[in-house]
Amino acid sequence: MNPNEFLELFENEINYNINNNLPELSMYYKFAKKDGLYVWRKNYLLQRLEYIYSNIVIPAKKNMNVWDVGCGYGTTCIFLAMNGIKSIGTTLENYHKLIPNRKQFWQNYGNMELFEVRVENLYEVAYQECYFDYILVQDTLHHLEPIDRALQILRKFLKTDGKIVVVDDNGNNIMQRVKLFLYRGNKRVIKFYDDNLKKHILFGNENVRSLKQWNKIFCENKLNISAVDYIRFFPPYFMNEKNSLKLIKLEKTLWKKSKIFKECFYWGLNFIANKK
Repeated sequence: MNPNEFLELFENEINYNINNNLPELSMYYKFAKKDGLYVWRKNYLLQRLEYIYSNIVIPAKKNMNVWDVGCGYGTTCIFLAMNGIKSIGTTLENYHKLIPNRKQFWQNYGNMELFEVRVENLYEVAYQECYFDYILVQDTLHHLEPIDRALQILRKFLKTDGKIVVVDDNGNNIMQRVKLFLYRGNKRVIKFYDDNLKKHILFGNENVRSLKQWNKIFCENKLNISAVDYIRFFPPYFMNEKNSLKLIKLEKTLWKKSKIFKECFYWGLNFIANKK
């Protein structure tokens, strides 16, 4: 199932849930509203799916294993299941409660037994060493603290030729830095209480970093960033149905031409890492 096909069904699922008094997905993705941001949100989600599709689905091997660290409501794991790929999704808080309902919807289109969700703390997981072909860390890397220990754990469970696929924010974006400073000051690491695990969890408070910083941290933990992609340059209200494809195409080329553009004005940072 390609990203466009999945996105169409995903939108149907959101509308189905709204009609059945299950607003969590629409509130989380803010995707059901046909407002001025609808086109931008739709295309941003599509780009994320395309990144996963290109880097995990297309090169997929038989019987491989994927670990989605911080899977939330499990959307990416569902997408992988629709493509015959087995995954384990790790999450905290109460995201997992909606997943049985989601599986009922998606079992009409693919094998949902391929997706297993686990409520667990990354720092306490117990998997076989060198088990996963891919480890996906989507909107989660900036929450993992202590980060060095987190990367050591990811490396431990990654196969020798495996890949870590990261989708995150660009910590060097000027507007992002201002926005986050106003939001949390310099308080980059906090604690919160998880009701399911009955304990306090150390948590990165939107602790986003630049590619240079990630390179340094990954290198120190015997991981190598081998491929990079910047996304989201144009503001949301620039995008509409008529110009969206043109703007996205332009975004994909601009960052390769200007160091200042990519480091200071792109909001999203994706990269692939592997063991050294």
